[in-house]
Amino acid sequence: MHREVSWLDGIPLRLPALLDRVAEGWWRLAPRRQRSLIGIVLLAATSVVLARVALSPYGPPLTVVVARHDLELGHRLTAEDLTTTRWPRSLVPAAALADPEDAIGRTLAIASTASGVLTDRHVRPTGVSAQVAPGAVALPVRSTLLPGVTVGARVDLIIRLGDGSGRTAAQGASVLALEDGLLWLEVPRAAAADLAAANGRDALFAVLLPG
Repeated sequence: MHREVSWLDGIPLRLPALLDRVAEGWWRLAPRRQRSLIGIVLLAATSVVLARVALSPYGPPLTVVVARHDLELGHRLTAEDLTTTRWPRSLVPAAALADPEDAIGRTLAIASTASGVLTDRHVRPTGVSAQVAPGAVALPVRSTLLPGVTVGARVDLIIRLGDGSGRTAAQGASVLALEDGLLWLEVPRAAAADLAAANGRDALFAVLLPG
């Protein structure tokens, strides 16, 4: 008659004498003492890990925002694009982002590969300033001063001089936004001071350009 072979068959497994004594001692302990010893062992292991981290030449870890996948230049970031991880302090790039909320909804100014750390340089500011081209500034002008000018229009800005004549201070200025009665215009940085002064004395005019 065929009999199934069990792993219990054969010569009983003999532990080394030291392990055998430890095992016997462990099972003689009350359950409460066993739980206490497990807690002590876990605490000791945690302390060793923390000590190794503290003594690491790279310093303690910091939370950083990283890309979940490759992100292209100009991509508008969503929560699905980002996650967080821990990096050694000395390896974290300057101005690294620590909270995904600081990046969500913003546009990438620099492409990022998967698992790349995002910094302030990767994300453009939001609002009107995000639309301003390099070398230009956003100038607020009262909308009542430039009647008929709407968002998206392009205008030449003319300053009225003291003798009644005019001077074109900026050509092809873009109208970026209308907020709280102010038209925000993208103008060359070099012309901003003259335009702001003319705006303050109601001596600024706009000529709408076609298209």
